[in-house]
Amino acid sequence: MDAKFLYVDPATGEAIASVAFASADDAYRAISATRKAFDHGSTSNPKSWAGFDSPKRRCCHA
Repeated sequence: MDAKFLYVDPATGEAIASVAFASADDAYRAISATRKAFDHGSTSNPKSWAGFDSPKRRCCHA
């Protein structure tokens, strides 16, 4: 799917972003991949979510 949504700044009328539309299948695949990474991430890998301690995880949820 190549459809795009053009985001326009309401204050200026200027186009500031072009965002690709996603299908339900795209969303499902993204959510599944995120869940898999979270559930199976290595705690020894500091770049994986499972490798973050609680304070670091909390900072990401403002």
